Amino acid sequence: MLQELRSTMRADFQSAVDDIRKEVQDIGTRMSAQEECTDELCLANNEIVDKIQKMKVDKKRLMEKLEDSSRRNIIRVRGVPETDTTVKLTKYLQQLFLAIKPDLDKADLRLDRVHQVPKPKDLAQDLLTDIVTRLHYYSP
Repeated sequence: MLQELRSTMRADFQSAVDDIRKEVQDIGTRMSAQEECTDELCLANNEIVDKIQKMKVDKKRLMEKLEDSSRRNIIRVRGVPETDTTVKLTKYLQQLFLAIKPDLDKADLRLDRVHQVPKPKDLAQDLLTDIVTRLHYYSP
């Protein structure tokens, strides 16, 4: 009778161990599948990050190109006597441009913005000022 009980218990333990072993193998198989999926997702994510970085670089280059082309019609004139109003500056610059290139049409000399550049505090106040203007029409 003790022998029967012992063999029954041994069979029960063996069955339980076999069930646990099978479950551990199933969990290992599922973990392997999950790790493969995770690896694929990581690779796909890295590709997306690389594409985004490339797009950022391309966008930055495009913005620089646009900024450069939008600045083509900005002119800085140095050594202009200081005046009180922008109207005087506009007339002064139009006369200056006509003196440089007399064959220009006055309609082509439309200035969008004209302003004096503030002097740095460490420069002498008797120095002439700089003027920045933006021409409305630009042709290379």
